[in-house]
Amino acid sequence: MGAGTWPSPPTHWEALQTTSGTTGVASIEFTSIPQTYKELRVVYVGSSSGKGSFFFNMGTGGAAVDTTNANYGMTGFSYWSSSSRDDTRSAWRKSPNYFPYQVSTTNSIPSIGIWSIPNYTSTTFYKVSQFYGSTRNEQSTNTNSSTYGAAWWSGLTWKNTGAVDRLSLTPDGGLTLQNYTCTLFGIGQ
Repeated sequence: MGAGTWPSPPTHWEALQTTSGTTGVASIEFTSIPQTYKELRVVYVGSSSGKGSFFFNMGTGGAAVDTTNANYGMTGFSYWSSSSRDDTRSAWRKSPNYFPYQVSTTNSIPSIGIWSIPNYTSTTFYKVSQFYGSTRNEQSTNTNSSTYGAAWWSGLTWKNTGAVDRLSLTPDGGLTLQNYTCTLFGIGQ
């Protein structure tokens, strides 16, 4: 490869907290996040009670998570066929649109989402996170066809230089989480 020294990959993953539920959960919050890892990763598998988005919120200093839209910026990209793609840019904290959704109660079609927050302990830089995942918006049968069954990537910036010590995932519009498992990992020490 090229000249120079390449950073070694993380050798340590630790599940810090896992939460799961079946119905009626309005929000997931991870608090008391240790400041001893290089990166945080949140992995969600599940669905929600209706069509909507997720708010991904960060907090610092032991205070409540920041829910002020103007303090976040997001850009995203989804792709579900060779002729259909979508680019999104916004000054809000929804991350991403249409994640996760299950329209049918007779079919179990979960979405998966992974949020990565590198350098979350920094007190010098704004925080950035990346989201990778799938969407299920109009899915009504157990097949691969879906109007918005897309792969999704987004980047989110939080305009705060404090070390992240809490995170929350909250569906938009009063929706609730269903049949989900969500784990917070600490990566690399």
